[in-house]
Amino acid sequence: MKTVKKIVAIALLLFTVQTISAQYGGGYGGMNGGMNGGRSGMNNGMGTDRTPKAKKEVPIEESVGKVVAKLKTDLNLDELQVIAITNIMIENAKTQGILMKKETDRSEQIKEFQALSEKTDREIMNYLNKEQKIKYTALTEVRRNQVQDLSKEIRN
Repeated sequence: MKTVKKIVAIALLLFTVQTISAQYGGGYGGMNGGMNGGRSGMNNGMGTDRTPKAKKEVPIEESVGKVVAKLKTDLNLDELQVIAITNIMIENAKTQGILMKKETDRSEQIKEFQALSEKTDREIMNYLNKEQKIKYTALTEVRRNQVQDLSKEIRN
């Protein structure tokens, strides 16, 4: 049972991180594919600005709102559940930001993210009914499998 909880926690964490990362272009330059705004990196002699443009930072509330909107439809959440889960996930995202900036070794950081994910899952589960808990667990399992497949591809 502990293993299942860890898996669900990691999946939620990765789902949240992946969603937030996608808001920033996934680290690959967003829709432009990292190709200097689609210009293929060629200088046309028109005094092209060589300084990298700052990425537009998406507010946490907007990123979380998209995740919660998906959960709302998938789990058929009522408005009180939406509000409660939104608050939980905003707090989670803020804490993730703090953990990412924290200068600790990789294994310690992973443990902290796992603990945060487990805590977040427990808090969310408190607001779900039995049917919603089953669906939520299945959703996080699917997400975990997707993340594992992606990490295998990266390793190879």
